[in-house]
Amino acid sequence: TYGVMVYQEQIMQIAVRMAGYSMGQADTLRKVMAKKKRELVGQERERFVAGCVEQGISERLAADLFDLIEPFADYGFPAAHACAYGFIAYQTAYLVAQHPVEYMAAILTSVKDDKDRKPYYLYACRSMKIEVLPPDVNESDMDFAPAPGDRRAIRYGLSAVRNVGEGVVQAILDARRSGGAFESFADLCRRVDPGALTKRVLESLIFAGAFDSFGYTRGGMVQQIGEQAAWEKVAAPILAERKAQAAGQFSLFGAGTDGAGLGEIDEGILAGDELDKRLLLSKEKEMLGQFVTDHPLLGVEDELRAQTSHPIDEMPDLGDGDLVTVGGIIGSLARKYTKRGEPYAQFRLEGLAGGVEVIAFPGVYEAVPHLIQPDTIVLVTGRIDLRGRELQIRATEVREPTLGPDAPRLHAESLVVDLAATACTPAVLEKLKQLFEAHPGAAPVRLRFLSSAGVTPLSVGSYNVSAAGSLMGELHDLLGAGSSRLDRSG
Repeated sequence: TYGVMVYQEQIMQIAVRMAGYSMGQADTLRKVMAKKKRELVGQERERFVAGCVEQGISERLAADLFDLIEPFADYGFPAAHACAYGFIAYQTAYLVAQHPVEYMAAILTSVKDDKDRKPYYLYACRSMKIEVLPPDVNESDMDFAPAPGDRRAIRYGLSAVRNVGEGVVQAILDARRSGGAFESFADLCRRVDPGALTKRVLESLIFAGAFDSFGYTRGGMVQQIGEQAAWEKVAAPILAERKAQAAGQFSLFGAGTDGAGLGEIDEGILAGDELDKRLLLSKEKEMLGQFVTDHPLLGVEDELRAQTSHPIDEMPDLGDGDLVTVGGIIGSLARKYTKRGEPYAQFRLEGLAGGVEVIAFPGVYEAVPHLIQPDTIVLVTGRIDLRGRELQIRATEVREPTLGPDAPRLHAESLVVDLAATACTPAVLEKLKQLFEAHPGAAPVRLRFLSSAGVTPLSVGSYNVSAAGSLMGELHDLLGAGSSRLDRSG
């Protein structure tokens, strides 16, 4: 494999040939690396380096070699799997490079019902400069699909809309394929099977933005005009006439089976004032499960990140009992009571790239009940709890973040990276340089060498980085947990 470790058995071969391990000892090394137990990894490092020295290999070369073996444990597979997984990785890389929009549309379809993975891939689309558009009755298919034309965009599928089943979507697609694009809301009501166009379906499509391309506003469509919403003023007579025709009742006014004899219908009433932004996004999220056209955290993510210890999407990498401060927007919320009748709350805290479950027991909840509300941006401090079926944070504090002109800024902090003596190798330093160059930003980097003699500043050049979740995650993978942090001491 051209000097590159590809599968786990190669670790065993290296240990046997270069460090004098027996096959049993080599298998123990493989298991230790796979389980990632730091104290055992340290013991194996000492044994491996000592064994290499006995075989006539320099201590420095042995340490460098172990530095290559250690991160390999995060992705190495047995030989039986490595070839197949490698081929899949090659196919994936090719598709991402050559057909990114089509590939991400397929990925989003595969996770459309997964509340954790879907926001992660929607965020990935943003980072890839791929726009994700809300559903549209004239452009959407059943599932996520590349938007028509030359746009670098993905269109939400109609089946992703709450209360809109596949049968309803198929009725819309059949009408569109047989008669061309719908010219207006009234045209859709005339052509789609009336049995599919229930009040719940049409309201859900409105709030999801599926009629936006007609030039209407969502607020205009749902505004009350007398006893009916504006959309009902347009749809009700058409659908009533069509259902009557289907039942064999003929109109005295000679309307056809498509309701065309009802005369001109004024659709101008559908273009009223738009909903306020907060309500519009809230309804959109209710129908699609995600914010799509905008997100309340966009524009404040750096301010929020400056007040937290970790991004939400890093929670699975942490251990049981770890203390964290995370920021996000409250999604689903359930208020409950203890056996003593004390109120507490369970809610989902959502970031741009994922979410985490939070439980706020009475002492925490009763201090800030006004903050623990849906669609509220909050900071949560608490401890990771891995004892249940799903990772959650047991909150010790919920508070309001400081946003706006007075908010802390990421660029006011420095990124501190600590290098243990065993990790301070040329290969690791070169990798650090590559990471810093790949994440330019405003936070200065401070590199420190940790040894028994104390802490010594290191210089690898002058770097300013964006200390976002992706860089912090890569540093975690390279150097281990706790190796990097944002220094707010100024």
